[in-house]
Amino acid sequence: MQRRLKGGIIAFIAILLIVMILLYPQIPQNQAPQMPQNNTKIIISLYFGEKIIEEKNVKPGENVIDTLEKIANVSTAYNGKFVTGINGIRQNGTFFWFYYVNGILANVGASLYKIHPGDVIRWDFHRWKSNSINYAEIADFPEPFWHGYNGMVYNTTIVYQNRYFKYAKELSSYFEKFGINSILTENITTEELQNNNVIVIGYESSICDYLNSIHTKLGWDYYVKDGNIMAGERVYQGSFIQISQSPFNPKGLNSCENVIMWIYATDENYLSVSIENLLSGNITLFWYFNGERI
Repeated sequence: MQRRLKGGIIAFIAILLIVMILLYPQIPQNQAPQMPQNNTKIIISLYFGEKIIEEKNVKPGENVIDTLEKIANVSTAYNGKFVTGINGIRQNGTFFWFYYVNGILANVGASLYKIHPGDVIRWDFHRWKSNSINYAEIADFPEPFWHGYNGMVYNTTIVYQNRYFKYAKELSSYFEKFGINSILTENITTEELQNNNVIVIGYESSICDYLNSIHTKLGWDYYVKDGNIMAGERVYQGSFIQISQSPFNPKGLNSCENVIMWIYATDENYLSVSIENLLSGNITLFWYFNGERI
């Protein structure tokens, strides 16, 4: 009797376990992890992101300078609005400290910007030239398309050459994982160009001709001539990804509103690699370039 009872209990437990397994929600496979919305942090880097010397999660709600002083030794000027040194690395006549909010060069002093949930604040020590300023950076992608600046996120339009539709779609699908809505088009309107975040894949002459003409002002090393990539007088086959606050914004550069990113390649193989590096988080510098001199 006891043996039959014991066997019945074991059978009941076995059946119960099977039922629980069948009813328990299945874990989806191959689902990309979602980044938390409160991943607020400060990054301290050198030479356009070449070297990271500090990266800390921080709490939102305080201004940038007060938060920075909690994690680093800071020297300031002009009542804390201007940082002159971090952890013993001090500005000189050529190199200065700049701070970016979600990839956008800030247009106010560090004591005046209040950190929002999800903001990525980057302090970078790099060379400054009066006629060439890096108004944005891609090292913190998918910023600034995700959290924008000062809590304001602009719509995103992806402009692509017809043969590059699949890359535009790939980028749009990636954005969806972060709740970023994007419009795909071959023909952008003037209103979109002026007011939206814009990503250009390939060469859209009405946009890229102008970007070529002011690339130095935007802090860009690369431009396009006769289908090739130029860096000064050097000619390359390859690809680049460069970003700036939008020069098409009626308020002008450094309005800290919308941005424009240009993804260009001399052939599809280079383009595929550049998109893969962007979406996999392999870009650590303020821009991306891969190519061979010809």
